Amino acid sequence: MLGPIGYSWILFATALGVAVFGEPLRLATVFGAGLIVAGGIWVAADRGDR
Repeated sequence: MLGPIGYSWILFATALGVAVFGEPLRLATVFGAGLIVAGGIWVAADRGDR
């Protein structure tokens, strides 16, 4: 269940890149992070049924 939480470094790295280095936020990054968050929510909701 904690697998998607381990990928939270992507969100922190993206925020750091935007804030510190002024990198533009790309659609692919937002889409990929959204998939990871959705997967984490899906797994958490599925575990709640058991």
